[in-house]
Amino acid sequence: MCAAIEDCGFASVWDQFADNAVSMYHLPQRWTAMPAPAGMILFSRRKAGYGFRQASSVAQLAHATVPMLFIHGTDDAFVDPRQLDRNVAACSSERKERLVVPGAGHAMSASTDPERYWSTVDRFVSDALAG
Repeated sequence: MCAAIEDCGFASVWDQFADNAVSMYHLPQRWTAMPAPAGMILFSRRKAGYGFRQASSVAQLAHATVPMLFIHGTDDAFVDPRQLDRNVAACSSERKERLVVPGAGHAMSASTDPERYWSTVDRFVSDALAG
């Protein structure tokens, strides 16, 4: 048996780049940020052979069959915490759980609330490996 744990994950590369462009360049609305990821898409297609719209966690989670634990902090300023709900909703696994850590920034859930974080991870992994 195997399982997967996703901590502060984004839903798609396109959304992530657009959201970060808004915050990094202090733009008033998301549509004003579109030229930045659009230019990067051309570079990605040339170097990697695919664009940012094809790099989607949501699309891949539709094929998930292993137990999945999704974790996100409410104060994540790098990956919008709303992307957690998109990932969970897209996941087709029969067994999926979510852990929201209040006050945790990006990749800080384990250090913000280590007791809750590690007890949830330990229980999830133990349950998943037990069958």
